[in-house]
Amino acid sequence: MMNFFESTIAGQIVLIVLGGIAVWLGAEFLVRGASRLAKAFGISEFIIGATIVAFGTSAPELIVSFMAHLEGNEGISLGNIIGSNVANLGLGIGIPGVFIATRIGARTLRREFLYVIVAQAAFTWFCMDSRISFADGALLLAAFVGVYAWILVASRKQRDQVGALLPEAEAIEADSPKVVRDGGMTIFGLALLLLGARYFVIGAEAFARAMGMSAETVGLTIVAIGTSLPELVTSTVASLRGQSDLSIGNLLGSNLFNVLLVGGSLAVIGDVVVPASIHTDLWWMNGVTIAIFLAALVARREVAKGMSIRVLGRPFGVMLAIGYATYLAIKVLEN
Repeated sequence: MMNFFESTIAGQIVLIVLGGIAVWLGAEFLVRGASRLAKAFGISEFIIGATIVAFGTSAPELIVSFMAHLEGNEGISLGNIIGSNVANLGLGIGIPGVFIATRIGARTLRREFLYVIVAQAAFTWFCMDSRISFADGALLLAAFVGVYAWILVASRKQRDQVGALLPEAEAIEADSPKVVRDGGMTIFGLALLLLGARYFVIGAEAFARAMGMSAETVGLTIVAIGTSLPELVTSTVASLRGQSDLSIGNLLGSNLFNVLLVGGSLAVIGDVVVPASIHTDLWWMNGVTIAIFLAALVARREVAKGMSIRVLGRPFGVMLAIGYATYLAIKVLEN
């Protein structure tokens, strides 16, 4: 039965459609459950998005890149990492940004956004000599541990501060049966996301190969979008529900996960050969990240709940979406 879906155009389209539906439903459950857990335990939605949600939604990138690397297909392995990061910010902020203004906390802009810029720059530097070595991979993994250790320490401090301010009746809420329900909803949503993404990627990759696309182009476009579907849909749903912190945390956390953990792990298990055709895409990855950062720096400032927030208007969302569509068109024409 599975051979029919992978080997025929009709079957591939069915996998793409059903996988997309599963991803969307999974994102709904994941966002609802994770945001409720964050409130119950006094943890910010950004921290939940940058850790639990980002790790979970980035699992497809990790699995696909590892399998491709072990099979010696660096075009898909690296293309998936780079293309996913471009899609995460280009589409993850661009699509919801078309419908609703994007809000980025000033603290997030000063710290986590800069971490992503530096991490991607380091990854790009290691790619410049056309090979990511064991030493390069070890440095990337060390950076990953350092960054996430800081995030976890910061989240614990924040939880303790919030807990000290909560009335005793509210603090007891974290022990209520609702937490079990919300935890179950989060796990179910994540499982549905990963299952949907898996079948979407199978269908999309088979369809792309049937159309004669190269491994690098498949990795940078079809596979990258497919493995990024959990992040993209989760962030879009979160943004449209007014949970921008969860959305931005998910996207930034996923990009850190991709270049530091996935990229570093690949190099540690065996040197990664960087195809020359991918070098240009590294600049796309860095360019879209820096463009969003600079736009946010000069964007309109608001104060909500005592926090400074930068607001990227809908025109910027439209520009991002158009920019990513242009990137895809260029990749397809280059094929």
